[in-house]
Parts: sequence; C-alpha cells; structure tokens
Amino acid sequence: MVLNPPITVKKEVIVPYYIYAFEELIESHLRYYKQVTSFSIPENEIIEIMMEDGVLESELSAQFVIESVKSNDSPIEVNDWFVNFDHFTDEWLFQRILNYTELKVQEKRNEMCLKRELANRVKELSPREFEELLYEIFSRIDDYDHANIQPQSHDGGYEMFVRSTDEITGHHDWILIQAKHQKKSVSISQVRELIGTLDVENYKFPERQIRGLMISIIPASEYAINAAKKSSFSITFMDLDMLVRLMISKGIGYHKKTIKHSEIDSTYWDNWG
Repeated sequence: MVLNPPITVKKEVIVPYYIYAFEELIESHLRYYKQVTSFSIPENEIIEIMMEDGVLESELSAQFVIESVKSNDSPIEVNDWFVNFDHFTDEWLFQRILNYTELKVQEKRNEMCLKRELANRVKELSPREFEELLYEIFSRIDDYDHANIQPQSHDGGYEMFVRSTDEITGHHDWILIQAKHQKKSVSISQVRELIGTLDVENYKFPERQIRGLMISIIPASEYAINAAKKSSFSITFMDLDMLVRLMISKGIGYHKKTIKHSEIDSTYWDNWG
C-alpha cells in the first residue's frame, strides 16, 4: 500500500500552494516579455519557486502538490492567464486570455496558414484529382450549373465545362475549362489550343455564348495572357492563389470554427452609480 507523503507547510496559505509559483512566473514573464502571450516552464522550476517562497518546506511535498494539479481536466485560471500541464512536452503552459484585437490578429494569421496549407494540398494532387476538385468546386457555386467533367480519355482541348447564369437577365454563358496541374506557366501554345477548341464548340453550338477559363497551379505567362487578349473569345485565367480564395469563400476543403468573444459593456455600467 502506497501512502501519500504528508504536506509540510511553513506558513499559512489562503490560495492553493501552486498559485504562488504560477503568479510569480507570470509576473516575471510580463516584466520582460509583455507582448508575448504564451510561454512554457519545466516542472522543476515551479517546484524550486515553491521551495524558495517558503510555502512548502520539503521538495517531496511540492512534487506531490504539482502531481495532484496535473490531473485537472480544465486549465487553471490565474489572473488573466490559463495554465495547464502538457503531457507531450512535459512542461507547464501559460497562455494569456486574448482581447478582441489580439483575437482578430490571430484570426488573420490562421487564415494565412489555412491558405498556405490548402495550396500545398492542391499541389499534391494528381492532374486527374485536380480536375475532380475543380468539378467539386464549380458544382457548389450557386450561379453555376450543368458542371460536366470529361472522361479521362477525352482529348477535346478542355477538361470540363459549366454553365453560368446571370441572376438579373437569366442569360447563360457556357464556360470551357482547361485544367493545368503543371510546374510551369501556361504557355502560348496551350492558350492557342483552348482558342481552337472554343472555335470548334462555337461552330457546333452557335446559339451558345461560349468562353474559356484556364485554371493552373502556376500563373500564366505574360505572353499567354497577351495571346488570349488577341482572341475573339473571352478567356480568363485563374491561378492557385485565386483558386484557394474561391475554396475558402465556398467552405471547401476545411472546417470553419467560430470563437465567441464577449466583453463587458463599460458604457452601460458607467450610467450606473
């Protein structure tokens, strides 16, 4: 049978033993790194502070107190900070509660990380998977319908087509899409291939308003863009950055989590008293 060691206290304490150490560490951090909203501390340093402050007279007692705190499922709130033990790094983590402005900055940083991660995921796709992703995206845009991806053996100068509808006039545009999942810029020859395809489709369906869309991982070259401008058809380009922004706007490829932030209405309370 294992007995818990007796906790020997040197002086009377009103708050839990470990709070003294946590408060001292937070105060020390704020003196030198006020703008840094988080830090971590090894457990032995917390025990040393508890011993130096004279709260507990034996290291064994301090260790027992700290071990009992580790079992807490929820972070410990100390002033404006949350403290919890990270079993992976074997350190105590201190995180300040962020205000609204800091949360907005963090939200912006998270968005930048999300864009980078989505771009990397798209780059890792095979050419066929890239086409299927585009089909998924255009199938979920309200103003587009009739999305149709061509069979893998198809060699008609485009990978898929969609129909867009003007919400005011109800006019339809048929968009032929070329998907270029390649490590080089869209070339003039690829643009000319799309122009030729548009010409053929326009001859087959003269009643349709047909235009082209070139979607690529790497932005089109200046020469390719100029070649498209000289065409009698409307051809637009979409690179990876534009595609990622579209995915984010349509909620594709990630889960959006909302953090609720509430603050006291000082103006309301100023009217009292």
